[in-house]
Amino acid sequence: MFIKKYGVFLVSLMMVVSACSSVDSGVDVDSSESSSMGLNLSAEVDKESWTVTLPWNRYLISDEEKNILLSASSMALAQCTREKNMAKQWTGTNADFISQVNPHVYSEFGPWRKAMAQQYGFSSPYLSNDPIVGRDIKPPTETEILKLRRGFDANSLFSEADMELMRKECDEYPAVEKFNREKIAPSAPWVDELGETRMLLFDDPRAQEIVGELEACFDKQGMKMSSEIPGFVEGVNGFIDPTEESIALALKAAQCQEETDATPRLAQVWADLQAPIVKKYAKELIAQRQLIDERVAEAKQYIQEHPELLELPAQ
Repeated sequence: MFIKKYGVFLVSLMMVVSACSSVDSGVDVDSSESSSMGLNLSAEVDKESWTVTLPWNRYLISDEEKNILLSASSMALAQCTREKNMAKQWTGTNADFISQVNPHVYSEFGPWRKAMAQQYGFSSPYLSNDPIVGRDIKPPTETEILKLRRGFDANSLFSEADMELMRKECDEYPAVEKFNREKIAPSAPWVDELGETRMLLFDDPRAQEIVGELEACFDKQGMKMSSEIPGFVEGVNGFIDPTEESIALALKAAQCQEETDATPRLAQVWADLQAPIVKKYAKELIAQRQLIDERVAEAKQYIQEHPELLELPAQ
């Protein structure tokens, strides 16, 4: 499939651009201080859309925002090479066409809604090329894919020397600098600290209790829950397309999830672990979120105003 075939090129593009319903909490968080700073430290759960929003999702850059900035950065490179009339000129990439078909949905602890299990088994809907049934999701058209492929093919002809020259000439080009994701959301202490909370989650007694309830339900359904990834079934590969057998198991797992409310409860425990870190870096995270919002809005406008940069250069 096109999306998978050009995944490696998207990674290369990123390297080029880089170079140039809430659940009750069991933790006592200072709500008055958090509210005064505009912090939302709860897990927000939407069972209909299969989404869970954790504190870090509100402040760190999302995949969708990364794609928008990646598109704008690539188009800025195209603008730079064309304005400078370089011998080799770049073609902008609309990363939207090679991002996931489906919006992000939550499956960290396995299928937790029966509708999710029915269509995807234990595989991730977000990584699937099959649109979620019943939603207005439109994959890129053949015409859009063809245009994107032409740009990919043209850019793939750039040699290492061509790339180095482009970086030298365009690294400091205003639009390239403005939409550089590494400058907008650079690596920072809070990124690692928030990431570490995932490793600590199942050391928390509340999480262990929830997992115990879920495992007991799995046992009643005749399934052995994975010891490494709670919510999944031992021996079932969640990285391959679902089969009739895996869907049948996933439906039982989802039933247990709905009976125990495991995913929303685990999400809230995870949110509680993230809360002190968000509070610790509140000023920095708020400032970063404001910058991300500002740059993404500008990137959207830039993309809309310069469709010619997605076309092959007139050379």
